[in-house]
Amino acid sequence: MAFVGPEVKGALRLLRMTAQLKIISATLFLIFFFGCAGSPVAAVGGYQGGVVDAASGESLEGAVVVGIWYKISIGPGGGYPHYLDARETVSDADGRFSLPGFDKKAPHQEFRLLIFKAGYEALGVYGPVPWGELKEGGILEKEIQWDGDRPTISLRKLSRAEIKARRLFLRPMEVPEDKMPLLMQELAEESRIKKMLRDSPN
Repeated sequence: MAFVGPEVKGALRLLRMTAQLKIISATLFLIFFFGCAGSPVAAVGGYQGGVVDAASGESLEGAVVVGIWYKISIGPGGGYPHYLDARETVSDADGRFSLPGFDKKAPHQEFRLLIFKAGYEALGVYGPVPWGELKEGGILEKEIQWDGDRPTISLRKLSRAEIKARRLFLRPMEVPEDKMPLLMQELAEESRIKKMLRDSPN
């Protein structure tokens, strides 16, 4: 049997410790990531809420609500969203909306929301807002009130000047147009209103 000196034993011990630390670090990363990135399938069971006029507090009928589901995959820099599906609806006479849960069995999903009505401020004008971020405060804190798990979202009516000046970057390019016919119709309605205002002498 070959003699193994203390230097070799120390090096082998260091290699074993390094390998163990890498395994522990990878395990902790996966636990953290799957705990934070997106909602598990079991939690995706449907989304309900309401839309109101910010000034009057009255129910806002006809607001287009688009729900988009993404699969969150792990990459070198963290989590990356990949489009899965989209569904849309409009708020009813009481301002209420409801979107079903997504039934594909993706390991991790994230639900994002976009709300638009011609002539009003939009929720998600620079990109659909993750459902979980609606509760995180900031600028959205003044626009959203929660009753349990149901948000009521306030949209401010724009002035004539604001409508004429607004440039919309609203449509999520990853979502096919045939998945958002109601949104496309409402965007066309806003374009019609803008043209009418521009053509008006006042």
